[in-house]
Amino acid sequence: MTQKLTALYPSWQVPQNIHAFTTLRDGGVSRAPYASFNLGEHVEDEPSAVKKNRDLLVERFGLPQFPLFLSQIHSTRVIRLPYSGEDIKADAVYTDKPGQVCLVMTADCLPVLFTSKKGNEVAAAHAGWRGLCDGVLEATVQQFQCPRDEIIAWFGPAIGPNGLLWRIRPAPENIWAIFIKSPRNVCSVWALCRSAAENIVLIRKGINFFLSAAK
Repeated sequence: MTQKLTALYPSWQVPQNIHAFTTLRDGGVSRAPYASFNLGEHVEDEPSAVKKNRDLLVERFGLPQFPLFLSQIHSTRVIRLPYSGEDIKADAVYTDKPGQVCLVMTADCLPVLFTSKKGNEVAAAHAGWRGLCDGVLEATVQQFQCPRDEIIAWFGPAIGPNGLLWRIRPAPENIWAIFIKSPRNVCSVWALCRSAAENIVLIRKGINFFLSAAK
């Protein structure tokens, strides 16, 4: 018997036309170690299972159309929807058109969802340490036409300070040098918690943000 698909929904005050959520791992058809709601083609899951899971995403959450699945490479590139190009290597999507679906995939990295207070602009960004350092959040914010203080951001679930990637395996030797040289100067807070680093970026941009409080 197929499990019910579940999701976390932001606890934020936004216009009623804005619908946002992040899915969890249950309710899909993928087998271990990808059990069960895997949406990524970049792992060694069965392609037929990934396709079925993506179809389930659209069907069970009532999406207005099949979303664009990015080929995420920890970059700062933002794709504007609707998009008809072939190059889908990017880590954020933005739109100011109704009926579009902004989607990013995450594992331990942080999903950041954006909307304008009027609900006429939305975006989603995949923020890992590399993208954060290089400016993926800033690049996403730059797509918005509304004033910065009219943007609301929600941080979804991500790895925390007790499970940082380099505690599991050695970090790149130059990782600290990269952060220290970053003009965003988030190295010190990153060592404590990834979400704190994103907070600093958005605070400096004058953006209202919500941590991963969900319902």
